[in-house]
Formats: sequence, structure tokens, C-alpha cells
Amino acid sequence: CEENGVLLVQAHPFRDPIRPADPKYLHGLEINCTPGDLQRYTDVLRKAEEYRCLVTCGTDYHGPDRTFRGGTFVPDHVRSATDFAEYLRSATETKLFLGDENLTVPTFRQKK
Repeated sequence: CEENGVLLVQAHPFRDPIRPADPKYLHGLEINCTPGDLQRYTDVLRKAEEYRCLVTCGTDYHGPDRTFRGGTFVPDHVRSATDFAEYLRSATETKLFLGDENLTVPTFRQKK
């Protein structure tokens, strides 16, 4: 990923039977704001601190009965996946929303 400018964030890092991947391959972990996954968001935050990686937040849409509001706030200049990756690489914190709750999470940077 590093050699090709790719930013790798693991989605659903605590959805059974999945567990967070080896941190040497990751830049970040995602808090998934869908029923069942959202309750594990504190696990994601703890693991991100342990792994020294960033945190993003998003949702999946699998129909109206499994919908929740959540995501990652980004600056207005972020218009593409490349912009998003560049923003996350340089950010010192990420601002997230999980329903009505807003979180600001440091980007626990690994020293390279």
C-alpha cells in the first residue's frame, strides 16, 4: 500500500468472526455505524490507540430497518477518494459522528 500511495482502513474490524488485521498492514480502523457493529466502537478506539492508527466512521445500507446515521467529517476541499486519503494521511485527528454523538479522535500516528 505504501509503495503505491494507497491508504488501507479496515472496515468492520470486530464483526464476528473478523478481528483487526496485523497493524503492519493498516493505516486505520473503521467504526461501522450499523446495528450490531456500533456497540463495538469503544473496542475500535482502544485498538486504534494500541495499533497507533487513525479512525474513520461510516455506515452500510442494507435496507431501511438497518440504517443509522454516522460518518467522518471532512473539509470542503475533499472531493475524491484521493483527496480523502491525502486528508487522512495528514490529519492529526478525525472528527466523527455516530447518530447524535460527535467524537474527535486523535490519529495515533505510527512513527515510520
